[in-house]
Amino acid sequence: MLLAFAFAPLGCFVIDDKANTPMNPADAEPRVFEVPPGATAKGLAPALVQAGLVDSEWTWKLWLRRSGSGGCLKAGRFKVSPAMALPELMETLCGAPLPNDEPFTIVEGWRIREIDAALTERGWIEAGAYARAAGEPGRFKLPEGLGELSSLEGLLYPETYMVDPLKFSVEVFIQRQLDTFTERLGPTPQPRPATLYEVVIMASMLEREEPTRRTAPWWRASCGNGSTASGASVWTPPAATPWPSGTTATPSSSACVTPTTPTTPACARACRRHPSATPTPTLCRRR
Repeated sequence: MLLAFAFAPLGCFVIDDKANTPMNPADAEPRVFEVPPGATAKGLAPALVQAGLVDSEWTWKLWLRRSGSGGCLKAGRFKVSPAMALPELMETLCGAPLPNDEPFTIVEGWRIREIDAALTERGWIEAGAYARAAGEPGRFKLPEGLGELSSLEGLLYPETYMVDPLKFSVEVFIQRQLDTFTERLGPTPQPRPATLYEVVIMASMLEREEPTRRTAPWWRASCGNGSTASGASVWTPPAATPWPSGTTATPSSSACVTPTTPTTPACARACRRHPSATPTPTLCRRR
């Protein structure tokens, strides 16, 4: 009995020394450690050993008993490393867990119904919930200069958004898209004679016609400089630029088709050779 009491202080010293000595001080590379819901601090011992964060289960359990730690443990994912001593490790596991965000990409040219379908496929909403909310613009803070709208079509900025599926809200997500639209658009332009919303609608139609990047840079460079939410351009009176050699201009429609029959009046820059070309604020596309 006396011998046991004599070695007790030595045992405490060993535990304290192990607790304050990281498994690998040179390995500070963070890694994600997950605490399952309902887990206890003692119950984590095997997983901590397997992850290379603790040298043995008994070291962890004895340190928990000696320090009285573990009651603050939270479920979730945490960034930890073998360079952490046990007190720092426990402090991390008792802190705020990493968010459960997932990337969700809205492709340029997607319409409201397609965004709704993609969110439904992820299991984040009931079918139609996004479309219904987007059909009520009055529920949201809109960019200036839009007037009264019946739909948010064309204003929901295409981007990759980080989303927490467990806390997903249609209203919050749509407002994020509108705020991103406002941020990327910058100062509200004053296009003439079209209104801002008419510009957005025209740009969305154009993006729908040419959603790929293979030919999009051609019409963006050739047919104007008005920036829109989707990155498309609308017609503004440009400096004269000859049409590629070997082509002719014939007035037939509002679209400019290449390479053999550019038409008017959409591409004043490209179709300027034809005497009847009349520039108007219409879109230019290439097929």
